[in-house]
Amino acid sequence: MVAPGESDEGSVQKRQRVSSESPWPAWGSGAAELAEGSGEAALQINVLVMDASSPAAAASSPAVIASGIAYLDHMVDQLTSHAQLKISLQVSLGGRQLQPHSNEAHTLGVDRNVASLAGAALGSAMADLLAVGDPERIGRRSAGGSFCFCAPLDEAFTELHLDFPKAGAPEPGNAEVSLAPYGIFPKAGRQCIGSFRTALTDVFLKEFAGALKCGLRARKVRGDNAHHVVEATFKSLARCLRKAMDEFCGFLPNCVAATLSYRRHSRMQRSTKETSIDVEVDLDPVAGLGLGAISTGIATLDGLLREIQEQSGIHMRILVSGDLWIDDHHSSEDVMITVGKALNEALGDKGGINRMGCAEGEVGGAK
Repeated sequence: MVAPGESDEGSVQKRQRVSSESPWPAWGSGAAELAEGSGEAALQINVLVMDASSPAAAASSPAVIASGIAYLDHMVDQLTSHAQLKISLQVSLGGRQLQPHSNEAHTLGVDRNVASLAGAALGSAMADLLAVGDPERIGRRSAGGSFCFCAPLDEAFTELHLDFPKAGAPEPGNAEVSLAPYGIFPKAGRQCIGSFRTALTDVFLKEFAGALKCGLRARKVRGDNAHHVVEATFKSLARCLRKAMDEFCGFLPNCVAATLSYRRHSRMQRSTKETSIDVEVDLDPVAGLGLGAISTGIATLDGLLREIQEQSGIHMRILVSGDLWIDDHHSSEDVMITVGKALNEALGDKGGINRMGCAEGEVGGAK
């Protein structure tokens, strides 16, 4: 199962385009098979995980994700899109394979067992994948590492950390999950998303971390919608896994300048009853252009925008005139709406742009 509109071959091609001088290093595969119970109640899960950028993944059969919990299928699928993995996950009950997008595990009352086995099997398969490689790669893996990603999804925003211990150090194999309450409707949060019980998020993540023998910390920063909170968490997990895979194989992806047929530039103007706002954005500024003038009448907002301009390399000219003191809340909002629209227009069709990025900043005691 891959992202909509994207083939496994597309993952390979996309990575090769990023760095045409040398091939993008790829991992191999990992597998796991777990079972519990007997007879008609026997549960079995088979998981195969492959680095989607490897030639073997492109040549293999189409992947199937069928846990018997449709929403869990959707969450595991986030790892295909955001960790660039090819995942096959098949649950069988009493010797019969459950179908993709079904909710049989919930209907039959074995959803907790499935979530537990699925997390453990997927974590075990990932550990298997990361255990094989050349000596340098295994050396980096043995040195351990900590990885963090914060993923937004509409109003939701979650933070996830993966901590891999050094070889010989105690293996944490645990998860701290702080996502509840799941949304604000009802006030105590949702118990279910479709046929997926939200409490099973903790079960899955704890079993995953235990099998991968890493520490996992997931925290909800904000979120009103339970679906968005859980999905943002799985996106963060996927991005952490990809960061770990890239670092362990010695690959640090960099932005590669592309030859564009057009200049990514835009200008937006917005007028309210109090202010007039003029924003110009240039994503491909000529060398030596320097920083653009920013004057909104609000010192804190000016400082924020100057920092964004300096750190991103995006040239911005932002001028605001009129009554700049009557309502700084709405002035700030109107300025950022205009900046957002200018960025959206300058980006065009957004072809070739990563869907997410994550960075940490530190000033004084703030991080």
